[in-house]
Amino acid sequence: MTELPPVPEWSGVAERVPAPPPLPPRRKTRAVKVGSVTIGGGAPVSVQSMTTTKT
Repeated sequence: MTELPPVPEWSGVAERVPAPPPLPPRRKTRAVKVGSVTIGGGAPVSVQSMTTTKT
């Protein structure tokens, strides 16, 4: 069995990397109805999927 090389100790590289800038605040949206589905304005996320199952 081959012996693995030793794992180097933590070098602290992440301590020297600057953090990314904070994201800007999210913009307010208005609710829009598409058929019977409301989109935006705090409405819950709607998901539509399709399948190729034989019926």
